[in-house]
Amino acid sequence: MCRMVKFLLMVQICIEFDDVDGKRYKAVFSPYQAIKVTTEDCVDCMDVERFLKSESLSSGRYQRHILEVENSEWVKQLKKNLKENDDGATFMDSARHFILDLRDDLVEIIAQNFELSLA
Repeated sequence: MCRMVKFLLMVQICIEFDDVDGKRYKAVFSPYQAIKVTTEDCVDCMDVERFLKSESLSSGRYQRHILEVENSEWVKQLKKNLKENDDGATFMDSARHFILDLRDDLVEIIAQNFELSLA
């Protein structure tokens, strides 16, 4: 379970979590532009919820996934907002939308890079 979220210099987000066997991992997202945390009971996206319910239990055991959303509406909206505020800024061109299934919470992050390692 994820119980540690660090905001380091407001440039990267580091999330430590355990897999189903108790092995600790660290996911680092940098630089990030946005983050959203939603309790699993309140997940709004039907496609994500459907995927999590079917794929997470497909082997008979609960599995955790880190997803990347292609053609993300959230990224499109952030790009639009950036263009209105700073027409010359280009950093959102390489932004990616990640979703971390942490069982009790669903964490969504818009960031340029993602690294996963053992903690």
